[in-house]
Amino acid sequence: MSPEARRSPRSYLRSFGAEGEAFLLVTEPPVRIRNACDLFEVLSTGSLGARLAVLRDIQQDPKRAVALGPHKEEDFVDLLVRLIPKSSGPLKRLQTLCLMSYDDPRTTKFLTEEFARCKDGATVLHLGQRLTWNLGTEFFRPLIWHEKSAQALASCRACRGLSDLEPHERLRIAIQLTDGFEPPPITRDFLTLWMDELAGRHRLRTRQLAEGRGAECMLLWTRWKELAEDEQGWLLDLTERLDPLLARQSLAALMNSDVTTAAMLRVASRLGVSLPQTLLSSEDVEVRAVAISEGMADDILEQFLAKGCPLPMVLAAVGRCHTDRLLELLSDSRWQVRSEALGALGQRTANPPLGAVRDLTESEAVGTRAAAVELLLSWGDEDWLEANLVDRRTNL
Repeated sequence: MSPEARRSPRSYLRSFGAEGEAFLLVTEPPVRIRNACDLFEVLSTGSLGARLAVLRDIQQDPKRAVALGPHKEEDFVDLLVRLIPKSSGPLKRLQTLCLMSYDDPRTTKFLTEEFARCKDGATVLHLGQRLTWNLGTEFFRPLIWHEKSAQALASCRACRGLSDLEPHERLRIAIQLTDGFEPPPITRDFLTLWMDELAGRHRLRTRQLAEGRGAECMLLWTRWKELAEDEQGWLLDLTERLDPLLARQSLAALMNSDVTTAAMLRVASRLGVSLPQTLLSSEDVEVRAVAISEGMADDILEQFLAKGCPLPMVLAAVGRCHTDRLLELLSDSRWQVRSEALGALGQRTANPPLGAVRDLTESEAVGTRAAAVELLLSWGDEDWLEANLVDRRTNL
């Protein structure tokens, strides 16, 4: 901008173009920039719209600002370094982008510090690109493990082209990037690296990468006991898909171990692996629930339907009940039990107990009546409902 440049609100509006910024700018009076004093004043105390507009002009031609010279022993780089920590949002982002235009030791020092503390993801990525020019790629190498996700991503982007990356660096960069960067294979040499990531905060992304390695994942079975329960469940499901025979063999051996989880039992059941009767005495409620659902407690179901029994076990027992008992459970005070009974009855479409369920539409309990109507609808009994419940609809 020249010293005598005058910008009207509408000229700034054309420079910005965004609807939200336009609203701010149309209320601004013309801004006259005649010297460094005018520039420093508007950027320090001007309205938000005026500051954004002037900064956008400067971003288009950074030489304009420094050509005006210093003001009160402070040049334009000093001004930006002073203002950025006090700003936020779009203003801070634009101030930072302007500062990036100046190749100056003060700029490098400030941007390095800002990279470490910045919380705006988009700005961090810009900072990463800018600092690569001055500091080189090696500066970012130790930062691919940065605790802040944006800084780690920016560092991984900067380092992805290095030709001497170590396997652990390649794995972390592959975890951070989503555009096909190749991780190290899952082999005995690199298995510990994968195990460490599967236990870390990026475990879900690590699972995705591991699944992309296909059969290589089966090597993780050699470290089964070191996996967390969620990762064990993931490996079981993956093995069931990729190698059902290995899954059956592994589960058959695990059934006699001290630690048996519900996830293991569900896969074992799907694969036809025999389940030990001792599961009913497990301390894990979910394990006992699976045992009940597999029919190990059919002769003592009533004790698991009692009010004091843990809900997972109750619901497992409901699924094993005969039709008459399910009809009774449609009146249970626990809505979860009514819902489970409803679902179980809805699957018994061969000889549905229409008469008994029709009678339940006259129950005094709203939940029971609603369940009965839902069942009859699922069985296609709309004609009876239309003929018999017209006068009672408002009570359902």
